[in-house]
Amino acid sequence: MLLALDTAGVNRTTVALLAPGSPARGRSVAMSPAECLVPLTQELLREAGAEMADLSTVAVGVGPGPYTGLRIGLAHAHALAHALSVPLVGFSSLAAVAATIDPAPARFVVATDARRKEVFSALIIDGVLQMETVTVSPARDVAEAYRSLPVIGDGGQRYREVFDAAGCAQLQPTVDEAVALAVIAVRATADGGLAPFPAYLREPDAVAASDFKPVAP
Repeated sequence: MLLALDTAGVNRTTVALLAPGSPARGRSVAMSPAECLVPLTQELLREAGAEMADLSTVAVGVGPGPYTGLRIGLAHAHALAHALSVPLVGFSSLAAVAATIDPAPARFVVATDARRKEVFSALIIDGVLQMETVTVSPARDVAEAYRSLPVIGDGGQRYREVFDAAGCAQLQPTVDEAVALAVIAVRATADGGLAPFPAYLREPDAVAASDFKPVAP
């Protein structure tokens, strides 16, 4: 039984469970993974009449995505795989977003919200995410770089005006997020996937203080 989870979205958590011979079941909710990751997993297992011990593989989205949410999901996946002594594989969170389009154009862009007027983005060609194109950049720069190509993802929606100005039509998902997640997780399990470590692309907003004020005794 495969458990897949992705916490790379901005306040978005998706969990999917796939048992042999059964359709994927899952949930995608607009909540922080700190609040809902464990309850969602337990809920899906109950629905399947299964327990944690029945899991044979854990697959996790490695981003790119915001620092905190991504770290929570990866820490949870590593702890679970270690406790159960099962394989852990990673997959691109952008690939999971791209998989919500079926059938898909031959070439399109996936863009997710990175805040700061930036997006995490990548080019998809014939259903394959081009890893060398994965980046975090201002939305305007991404729209100009992929002028006239369709775009999918909450980054394209949040900065719709700049993508519209570049002639990038907004694609609408046709596949449930959890189902798309399961599809990508199965693919990652079959081909070895990515190393299960975070693709942050930039430093976290919180940094250690460099100057310390003396405190009087």
